[in-house]
Amino acid sequence: MNNNRLRLLLAEKDAITAVDTVNMITEIGYDITSVVDSALDAITKTETDRPDLILMDVRLRGSLNGVEAAGILSFKYNIPIVFIATPESKQLFSRDPVFCYRDCILKPVNKKILQNVIAKNVLIKSMNKNMFRGSTMPPRNFNL
Repeated sequence: MNNNRLRLLLAEKDAITAVDTVNMITEIGYDITSVVDSALDAITKTETDRPDLILMDVRLRGSLNGVEAAGILSFKYNIPIVFIATPESKQLFSRDPVFCYRDCILKPVNKKILQNVIAKNVLIKSMNKNMFRGSTMPPRNFNL
């Protein structure tokens, strides 16, 4: 893995979507730290991998869904999280505050949209980091 490349963790329940998304991510030029299909694995792998960005299916295996996992991860880490959802799932979670302030890519994942949403979130994180450099105020998590 190239240390200068963006590192992403993918949490996706559907194996076919996961394979397609990994292929798109590597074609764009980013690295995948891990691919998991449960919220608990997403939380655990975030702890060990420390990715630059997380792509999170809203419906994952296990007792927690992707939105709940994102809430936990947002509390612990300042890592941008982008949701992946079907139109039905997006509507179901649209009122959840953890969900509504983040970007959501609809399935089937489109490579150009994926690339643009990742770039936007990395830019926002970078701007937030630079904005609070030298400040006595702690940076807030401004994930979309």
